[in-house]
Amino acid sequence: MSSNKLPQIIVAQLGARRHYSIPVTLNRAGMLAHFYTDAYSGPGSWLAPLTRLMPRSFLKNGIARLAGRTARIPAGRVTAFNRLMFKWIMAYKETDIRKQYQMISNISISFNYLILKRIFSLQRFDAIYGYDRASLELFWWAKKNNKFTILDQSCIPWKVNCNLLENANKQFPGWEDTPRFLDFQFLSQREEQEWHLADLIFCGSLNVKESLQKCGVKPNKIVVLPSGLDINYWGGKSRSFSGKTMLKLLFVGSGGTSKGVPVLLEALKKLPCQNIELSVVGNLNLNGEKIAQFSNLVKIIGRVPRTEIKLFYNANHVFVFPSFSEGSAEVTYEALAAGLPVITTPQSGSVVRDGIEGFIVPSGDVEALATAIDRFLKKPEMVAVMSRNALARARDFSLDRYGERLISIICQKLYEG
Repeated sequence: MSSNKLPQIIVAQLGARRHYSIPVTLNRAGMLAHFYTDAYSGPGSWLAPLTRLMPRSFLKNGIARLAGRTARIPAGRVTAFNRLMFKWIMAYKETDIRKQYQMISNISISFNYLILKRIFSLQRFDAIYGYDRASLELFWWAKKNNKFTILDQSCIPWKVNCNLLENANKQFPGWEDTPRFLDFQFLSQREEQEWHLADLIFCGSLNVKESLQKCGVKPNKIVVLPSGLDINYWGGKSRSFSGKTMLKLLFVGSGGTSKGVPVLLEALKKLPCQNIELSVVGNLNLNGEKIAQFSNLVKIIGRVPRTEIKLFYNANHVFVFPSFSEGSAEVTYEALAAGLPVITTPQSGSVVRDGIEGFIVPSGDVEALATAIDRFLKKPEMVAVMSRNALARARDFSLDRYGERLISIICQKLYEG
């Protein structure tokens, strides 16, 4: 590849991961050859005019989330396989977890072959950018055709994840309606083959890098690149807490025991509940009877459209995310950008620094989490100090800075090759 030409990269992305920051960043840099995705309502998709014409009263729940799947990418550079969303609907209706994950894996395979049928129409591209457990067929083709392969390892390896979450479920038995993370060999095998075929692997945190190395991935393939986000969108403001009102805590996330909600609720039991209000936003896979025992401590909001998440960040004092296992949790970046101090765990892959923008506590440690929350009750002025620090920290992870790092690393690796 001539060094006087910008590399051209295909992005294959299922879902609206990180608000399409990868294809948007590459497009701004003049490096996006084409963007392939599934359900998408932006320019280039036949869903775009439908969502624009819908009355606002219709834009609720799933329809609102679909309408938000759009990005500033020229229509000519986007191909959306919208019919795949019907397969997603069927997968999420499946109650047998093994079958559900097999269906999701099959969606990834179908997605890749749909791309390969169209890839020959592109005049030029140098690399394929894909995501963990969803890129294998593309990478097979790429290696046969001398194309550079970039893998975004958005979470820790499946096997490592299973072990962590098995321990979490043992610590909090009966909390999860249906265990979501089981040792499915077909998922681990896809991951391992993708690692082998990848020329470059991005991961969001040192936690993920160390996990990959423990699984035998060569260190020279792996680059830690924390996420970026649109700082202006989150419109952060400095928070304060007088100590005379309730301390408002927020959790945002979807899943089961893995996100640490049982840890958070057990921690709140150790604190004066009349001084704390917790809001939980997200689609939780937790035992309703267990949750009901904490009804005096928590407001379960449920799943809301991405466009409304900002309202919840703005209405609270402190963000709490005690996850057992993540890649680099996007919600912690959002909370910082909104101006919230953050209490989280090392396993969240957060860029929060202990004692500066919030507190880092061991995953599963109820006592440590309760102590961290209590520090804000005992020293209310810490909310304002850490809020200002949070806003400053978020600026280090703006989309512009993220884009600069991403482009620099990709170009360096491609030119080396």
